[in-house]
Amino acid sequence: FMVKMKEWKPNDDELDEIIGSMAVARAIGLGHVRPDRNSFNEINQYLSNNEINQYLSKNGQGNVITINDPKQWIILNEQSLISTDKFFHNNNWFDMHRLLQLGNRFMPTLLESNQFDQLVYNGIDKKHFKVHYSDGTQVPIEELRRIFNERYEVRSPWRAEYLDAKFKQREDGLYLLTNHIVQQNGSLKPQTEELLEDTLMKYRSPGINLKEWIKDPNKHGLPKSNISRGSLYYMCPEDEKVAGLDAEFAGFGLYCNWFPSGSYGGLGARAKILRTN
Repeated sequence: FMVKMKEWKPNDDELDEIIGSMAVARAIGLGHVRPDRNSFNEINQYLSNNEINQYLSKNGQGNVITINDPKQWIILNEQSLISTDKFFHNNNWFDMHRLLQLGNRFMPTLLESNQFDQLVYNGIDKKHFKVHYSDGTQVPIEELRRIFNERYEVRSPWRAEYLDAKFKQREDGLYLLTNHIVQQNGSLKPQTEELLEDTLMKYRSPGINLKEWIKDPNKHGLPKSNISRGSLYYMCPEDEKVAGLDAEFAGFGLYCNWFPSGSYGGLGARAKILRTN
């Protein structure tokens, strides 16, 4: 299936025609996404015309996409970059995976989110610790503060982000499922399944110590069972639920009990991409 478009910024009539075609949504692996105007506009900002047509022509077998603005990506580790901002607000957890993987981007796991927090926190707190954009230039401390405050500052409006973490109860305990990959039929398949170990399994409202969690998480990126109390609201993992962060005027928290079907205007997801060198 191939969509022929002269450019990826259609006029209103062309856009209405695209919106009205569920075949387009199915062709790019978004069979469960309502193809409204905002979704297509955000895809427009996220992918170039050439990239979307490459993806469509390969029927889902997309290539690694070139970074157009290196200042939108921070080096997370030797393997990955992570976005400075969130994408695809007002979609549920399942559809955010599909939208991200449309461009060979992926949702960060709990552990990767924690690594990101460590980078940002140390970049602010430690004089000689440097955080770098994808082009190797240093991220200014003002930008690091902006990122940290977007995630944890107590203020309006409500901000939230999904993480690639789903929980599944089995006979021998509760498992963390991560690194989900969109399958040909649109379903999500986890590539990693871990039995939870040394994890705080009690609600704390509030809370747990944010600094301690950032600096010393367990191997999953979750709070350890003996973590100190603090101001971070914490809802422990539950069967068939997913994880995410939120912050608002009343507080900030890590929630491992969100329904994956939830979609809200302030709720998005960061993107992770594999480094090409």
